[in-house]
Formats: sequence, structure tokens, C-alpha cells
Amino acid sequence: IGVYQLPAPATPTPSLPLITVTLKGPEGSSQGPTTLSTSTPKSKHPTHLSYRYDTALTFSNVDPSSTLTFNAVQSGATLGSVTYDLTAVPVSHPSGPHHMRTELELTPSSTLSPVDSFPRLKLSLALTSPYRSAVLALQSLSKPYFAGVDAVVDFAQPPLAAAWSAVASAVNPRYLVLPMVPVLVVAAVLTPPLAGLAVIGLPLFLPLLVITSLLSLLLAGLGFTFYVSTPHGRARTSSFLSPHLSSALRHRAFQSLVYSALPPPTPVAAVKPLLPTEPGPRLTLCLLIDFLGSSSYLIPFAGEAFDLFWAPAQTLLLQSMYGSSQPNLKYVSMAEELLPFTDVLPTACVGWVG
Repeated sequence: IGVYQLPAPATPTPSLPLITVTLKGPEGSSQGPTTLSTSTPKSKHPTHLSYRYDTALTFSNVDPSSTLTFNAVQSGATLGSVTYDLTAVPVSHPSGPHHMRTELELTPSSTLSPVDSFPRLKLSLALTSPYRSAVLALQSLSKPYFAGVDAVVDFAQPPLAAAWSAVASAVNPRYLVLPMVPVLVVAAVLTPPLAGLAVIGLPLFLPLLVITSLLSLLLAGLGFTFYVSTPHGRARTSSFLSPHLSSALRHRAFQSLVYSALPPPTPVAAVKPLLPTEPGPRLTLCLLIDFLGSSSYLIPFAGEAFDLFWAPAQTLLLQSMYGSSQPNLKYVSMAEELLPFTDVLPTACVGWVG
């Protein structure tokens, strides 16, 4: 804590000013006011009434919605005070606290001599909390998982690298073109008639195409998950995700997901920061929502089962975007997805228009 340009008391006093900090919980909470005080200043400006305090004040079991009141006190008289809301301070873990440096303007006491400028308080605040039990459980599970992936990579990488090197050195890439020529010829000849058969038999082939696409996406997802779990994949993923995670954790909703000191967020509070606020991006998202909602018609009758999973997700998205302005839209969304043959209704776009 540093305090600059304190107002001078009406009568000179030999004592040095102290900073008292009072923590007060929000209305209705059981947390009563708690006051801590700094020790005497460590240094003073040679000409101005400015002091620097190297004191760390620590409050325990803090409600993150509390307020801090700072008072500059000298010989029992309050020189100036200011109240600060802790909701502006991001939550972080004790092992790596995020110190928020800020400057507050003290309100000088009216009983003191006038000052040319308002006194200012410079301080560093950190609000820390342990992780939630679910986050700790995920951490403990991830350690043996990554250790297993690293063991597989260490075992398989040397022989695969040696085999690839041997093949690359033994085979001239130009000779690989020759075996591909018959394959390309057959593909060029058979593609048009196969495409015609696919168009004719579309009602029969469409479910098979959808199932094949889902299986392909599943296999691709498993392969991608394994890659990002390898040491090389983790390094590349971390460099990409770290700034985005840091940005997300500045939002209190995401902090509530991670840290146990905050109350758990509602689904709407957790999703809302992820969604766009501008009309253009929101329209794009609404078009995508309605497209996915109507996708159940790709597989007649059986596709209606997809609505059982999509209805809550669509309703959550629309409630997060338009719940404050159109509170009844969530009921329309849920009914439209659960009732049969109503998926064609563009509920999301109707919400955007409204």
C-alpha cells in the first residue's frame, strides 16, 4: 500500500499515519466487519506527505461480494477514506495469485486543512481460492492419463520414426505416382455413375451416409484427442489456449466454475459470456441453431429422438441471449423441439427479430 499527498492535520503531530482496512460482507451475509491495520510506513517522501507501506494484510474466509473500506488514520483522526467493491477483483489460485494493482481516490476529512489535490491510495489486491472438488478430481485423473499417453509415445515413436526414415530413403517419391494411375483412372470413370446412383437412392443412402459421417467424426475426434494429449500436442495446444483461458477467467462466471470461494454459477450465467452480443453475429448463431434444430428431418421419425438432447441445449442458448427481453421464449423453444413435426419453426430467428 502506498498513500500519496495526504492532507495535513490541523495541529502537527509526531505520529505517522496508519492505514486501517475494514472488510464488510454483503447485506444479509453472516460475515461481520473485520478490521486490520498496517504497521508504520516503511518510507516517506522527502517533501510531500506521501508514505509507502510494505505491509501485507490477509483476510480469511472472504465473501467475494464484500467491500473493503480504507482509512488513513493519524493520532486517532481520520485523514481520508474510500470504499472498494471486491467484485471487481478477479479470483485466482493461491499458488499463482493474480495481483490487481489499482489507485483509489481518498475522500479527505472535512476537519483537516485543505489540500491542493485529493490524496490517492495505491495498492495491490489479490483474491485467492482453492479449486473446486471437480477441478481437483479432473487434475488427479489427468496425471495418470497423460503419463500413459507419454509412455505409449515413448514406446511407439522410435520404431515408427525408424520405419518412416527407412521407407523415405528406399522409395523415390516419383515412383509412387505409377501405382496411383490405375486408381485415378477407375475413380474418374466410376464417379459419375456412382453419383447418379447416390442421387436416385438418396432416401436409402442418406441414413447410411449420416451414420458413416458420425462414425468418421468420432474416429477423427479420438485421433485428435490422442494427438493433443501427446507432449507435442500439449505444447501446441497450451500456446494456443493459454491466452484464451486467461481472458475467460477474468469473467466472474468462469471463476465461479473453477474456484470454490464463489457460489456455483447457473447454466445461463456460465454460457452467457461465450455468446455474441452484436446483432450480426447473433443472427448467424440463430440461423445455425434453427438449422441444427431442423436437422432431425434428415432421418424421418428416428431423428425426433435427437430433439430430446437438442431441446435443452437450444433453450439454454436462447435463454442466455434473450431471456431478459423475451422471458417466454424459452417455453416456445422447448415446446417447438419436443413436439413432433414442429422443428421447422425458426424459433431462434424469431427471438432475434423480437
